[in-house]
Parts: sequence; C-alpha cells; structure tokens
Amino acid sequence: MDPEDLPEDTDVVFKGVDGAEAESFIMSVQRIARKEGKSRDNEWIADLVASCLTGEALRWYVDQDEDTQNDWRRLRKAILQQYPSHTESSSSSLQRTIPTPAAAATPPVAISFTQPTPASNSNYHIRVYFADNRSNFLLSTSDNILVCLTKNVKRALNVCWTPKKELQLIEK
Repeated sequence: MDPEDLPEDTDVVFKGVDGAEAESFIMSVQRIARKEGKSRDNEWIADLVASCLTGEALRWYVDQDEDTQNDWRRLRKAILQQYPSHTESSSSSLQRTIPTPAAAATPPVAISFTQPTPASNSNYHIRVYFADNRSNFLLSTSDNILVCLTKNVKRALNVCWTPKKELQLIEK
C-alpha cells in the first residue's frame, strides 16, 4: 500500500515547531505503520513521513541526504536531533535560559515641596524631578491607578501641609 492511499482520518502533519511536536509526530507515524502492517518497512515509513511534512520541517527534510530521507530509522533520529525536547540536557542545541526581569524605572532624584508660609494651611502640590529628564511632574491620581504623574496642575493632587518641627505622614 502506498502512504498516499491511507484513509483521510490517518492524516498526520509535521510543521517543525518544536521537540514536543516531533515526538508526537513520530508516535503517530509509528501507530499508522503498525496499523497498516508496515512497522518494519523503513522505506514505506520514510515515504509516509515525506508526505506529512510542511513548513520548516519540509525545508529541513529537503536538505537531508538521500540515505536519511529513505530510511525511517535514520530519519527518526535526524528529526529528534533537529527538534530536541526541552527536557534534554544542556548538550542539546537549545540552551536553558533564566528569564531576567526588566530594569526598574529610574527613581526620582528629589521631591520638592512648594514652600508655604509657616502659619498657612493652604493646599500645595508635590513636584517630582527625574535625573535624566529636565521636565518635572506633579503627583496625581486616576480611576485606574492610585498615584500617577501629570503636568496638568488642574489634575495634580492637592496636599494640605501644616509645618511642624517633626516630619509627619501625609494622608489623603
């Protein structure tokens, strides 16, 4: 039986995405060969595999030598080498990497308060300056974020400050 004559429900495709897809593909091909009584027919299985390749896997297959293309044992080994499992040791072509978090934003250099007169209970704004930027911002609030920055004085957070000798926590 020619691999092209297989029933539609035995259609198997290998795109060459990763090692997990390669392992699943190999298992599917071996099941089909066993079902068709061809599990020991390396040439037949190699023909079946050639008809199931697409995308990156097909491009890789075309670059293989004829002996590998025509022998299922060699082809199976070559597929597993080209598309290694993510759980293989570090000797595989894929190296394990540890994700590194993104760098944090540059912290403000200084926060300055508009200086009130000593006896005042007026409202003020908190200005924030960044070292790498000549602009300054005002602290603000929004619906989605508790605290944010703005250049719009009308949207700035109003702070009431009564000067005392000791530092105090400023609350909303």
